Amino acid sequence: MRLFESDVIYHLIDDYMDWEDETRRLMHKESFEKLILPAKITLLPDCVFRQSNPAVVGVRVLAGKLQAGVNLVLPSGKRIGRIKQMKIGQENTSEANQGAEVAISIEGPTVGRQINVGGDDLYVEIPEHHVKVLEGEMTTHLTGGMIDVLEEYTRIKRKERPFWGQVTPPRSGIHPNPPTIFNSIQTNIIDTFKKEHYNMADFKVVLSDPQEGISYKIEATGGMAGSLIGKSVGDIIAGDALGFAGYQIAITGGATDKTGIPARRDLPPGLSRRRLLLANGVGFRPTYNGQRRRMSIRGAEINGDFVQINAKVVEYGEKSLKDYFAPAEEAAAE
Repeated sequence: MRLFESDVIYHLIDDYMDWEDETRRLMHKESFEKLILPAKITLLPDCVFRQSNPAVVGVRVLAGKLQAGVNLVLPSGKRIGRIKQMKIGQENTSEANQGAEVAISIEGPTVGRQINVGGDDLYVEIPEHHVKVLEGEMTTHLTGGMIDVLEEYTRIKRKERPFWGQVTPPRSGIHPNPPTIFNSIQTNIIDTFKKEHYNMADFKVVLSDPQEGISYKIEATGGMAGSLIGKSVGDIIAGDALGFAGYQIAITGGATDKTGIPARRDLPPGLSRRRLLLANGVGFRPTYNGQRRRMSIRGAEINGDFVQINAKVVEYGEKSLKDYFAPAEEAAAE
């Protein structure tokens, strides 16, 4: 058990938050290494070394990360076989990144029948519960290529099951780990567990409409909140994630966590709460030239610790924001 000691309560809280962030990072890293990752491959011409039992072919990793021991599927979703072994040159390897050309042995298919050189690209088959973890908790660990392939793969699976792999919160009233001692540290751990593992982060989004000079408050919960996890101050997101079709929305400054600590855009992505020596900018306003002060601040990447997120419209859809919010305002008036 970790013991925290300090003569200053704020330092004690900062030490605990640093420990919590590092523990979460290590847990995420360990969990990520156990997941089957998205990948798409194509067979290379003139690189069929054996047609079957097992088929041995040369492939190029078009996107994502290819791992040994995974199943492969066609764009139709039909499984065609399992990767038994991978080699780069004469050396065995357990994984290959985007752009790599490797020789793989595949148990199951026959080249010229189930798979063909110059035919369809092949996808790694990802179990549904792995997709839920990747989309719900691990998006910040994925490369752009992995995200693109994951989106392609989920579209294939959701043709038959529209909600396949989507994260759903536990039923109302069911707590994944009910507390027995109600103190601030334990409550914080439980809240973090819910937000990170069940996509139950709740945000207050303040959306500014520059054309009308009006701001709207949005309570983002469930999947809407989950779509903001991993984004950063300065990012532009599709308004569809918040329910505004055709809109483009920029995440602006003013984002704060549950303790009121603001996020700075100029800090490295993923930086947890830290006490830094500031001269100006978000988190500190000097009262005289040259003044500096050590203040608590955090990176701009949004996670379950955030409470408020400020945003503004940068591109409008066909329907006005007034029309979106009018039904809610009329209901409140009644």
